[in-house]
Amino acid sequence: MKIAIVASLAQPHELIGYDRYIGCDYGAYVCAQANIMMQVAVGDFDSVTSEQFEIIKKHSFEVITLPQDKDVSDTEFALSLTSSDDEVVIIGGLGGRIDHEWSNMLCLLRYPHAKLVNDHNVICVVDKKMNIKKDKQYMSLFPMSETLVTLQGVKYPLQNKTLHAFDTLCLSNEIVDDCAIIEVSQPCIMILSE
Repeated sequence: MKIAIVASLAQPHELIGYDRYIGCDYGAYVCAQANIMMQVAVGDFDSVTSEQFEIIKKHSFEVITLPQDKDVSDTEFALSLTSSDDEVVIIGGLGGRIDHEWSNMLCLLRYPHAKLVNDHNVICVVDKKMNIKKDKQYMSLFPMSETLVTLQGVKYPLQNKTLHAFDTLCLSNEIVDDCAIIEVSQPCIMILSE
């Protein structure tokens, strides 16, 4: 099932083509404004007015109100409602506060069936091997721990290169073939960009 987790910076044109929607805080209001019925709206709803919250309730089968003081972000809680069998796309989770963006990227390590997208980027986790079609021009790979990396079909290929945690060697590598092949021994965050 293709699920959209809609965060606060989502744009209406990004909300097309999903089987189910989970609205996160103000992202739930974005869904409601686009007249999209959500499976669930979650959050502490500190970024919506009481009038906006009433509109959210009318556009959601279920509303889960979280406390403001909690140990997970609204987006991470929304991810916990999904299954590893789902294809999950987080929309509107990029372009705002850097701490929230970073938290969203780290969540991908716990929920590797999800990806973050906006008009210019796709961010996901590579675990083991992945083939990447040349939909985007550039690929950046960031290891979270020491890992062996092999890259094929890119301007700067690698063969079993050891990268250390947070190594930036694989920043902005150009995809030159129709398909790039990425192999890693430990999970890495990958960013595809135009």
